[in-house]
Amino acid sequence: PVWCYAADAASWLAMVAALAGIRTPLQTGGPGGGWSLETVLAGARFVITQPVIFWFMVLDFGATLFGSPNALLPVFARDLLQVGPTGLGVLYAAIAVGGLLAATWLSVGRGVDRAGRWVVAGVMVYGAAIAGFAVCHNFWLATLLLGVSGVGNAVSAVLRGTSNQLLTPDHLRGRVGAVNNAFVMGGPQLGQALQGGIRAGTLVGIRQLLPVRDPAGGQVGRG
Repeated sequence: PVWCYAADAASWLAMVAALAGIRTPLQTGGPGGGWSLETVLAGARFVITQPVIFWFMVLDFGATLFGSPNALLPVFARDLLQVGPTGLGVLYAAIAVGGLLAATWLSVGRGVDRAGRWVVAGVMVYGAAIAGFAVCHNFWLATLLLGVSGVGNAVSAVLRGTSNQLLTPDHLRGRVGAVNNAFVMGGPQLGQALQGGIRAGTLVGIRQLLPVRDPAGGQVGRG
């Protein structure tokens, strides 16, 4: 529907307006320089030498590579939960709603101590929720679990991003951010391609493409 795309566009305009309202002057100078292979590799080398940043990226990549359900949601909605297009929209929205609630809580809170533990806890909550969703046969419970996965993912993502910014020197933030985007955006996309390729080339049960097997042991959702 048109109003859905209008709402999405409005949300992006709100973000642009917020960025335009930032009055902090841009930093100048520093050991930047022009483009070269050396500058491209500098961000990767820095990440490798920083255990906190590096393992946060690996943690996120692994969780989303093997646990992202987005590519499979249409099959769950049509064949397993049997809720049709409307139910599919609710499933997709549940993840976003969970993420929005977690981001709101983090934005109004006083701050988080021991961010590393919260990052690990967020990934564990995300993984447990996706595992529960994989064996769930009730639509509303599945929706709740996806919402919980959104909460865990958002908590982990926000705190990882903040840690990366605080631990990275100003002149390397853009390059480290590029490396981080390769992990953050590459994990889910590769995971979805992997799930689709396995599903297309085999008769493996659709639930078995997520972290756990169907407890009945059957090939649920065969093609």
